[in-house]
Amino acid sequence: MNRRRKDKVSVTLLEQSQLSQAVARGEQDSRFVVPGLLSWGVLLTRGCDIDNGKERQVAFLRPLRTFGDEKVQASIVDGMHTSLHYLPKPSLGDCPLEESVVDFRFVVTLHRDVFGVLSRPLSLTREAVLDIYFSWMKHATGSHVPSTVPCPTCKCPVEVFRAVADVAPSDDY
Repeated sequence: MNRRRKDKVSVTLLEQSQLSQAVARGEQDSRFVVPGLLSWGVLLTRGCDIDNGKERQVAFLRPLRTFGDEKVQASIVDGMHTSLHYLPKPSLGDCPLEESVVDFRFVVTLHRDVFGVLSRPLSLTREAVLDIYFSWMKHATGSHVPSTVPCPTCKCPVEVFRAVADVAPSDDY
């Protein structure tokens, strides 16, 4: 067993010999306990289109106020950080969420059955979901996604967001 200590958090790493062979080979699910935070998250995936898998990806949702001074917070709101996406405080009176940031640096995979016991304080509009997807795509590719691209046929500008919105599923998000 290896022990690492960082920022007053003790992490115990098991040796491969301490795991069952199926778990060690990644063929069997297991339960792992690791240091972490319990927080709100944003569902990024609805399941794998290839194998109809049971996995869902969730991005960490952090309060904007936890990001340093006002200058840093303003840069996040202005979209200057590709790993972060700003969400304003919902206008619902009793919603527990405040001004928040979707943090794409912390994406976790959860089994879909977990969502049966989790709280869902609100649903995002389709436009908000697509906006988050664009930010996630920018973060994942490291590229700037232009707001318009030339039509391959007529060379007129085509709004990228609108084109994707037209083909994106309109299920309940």
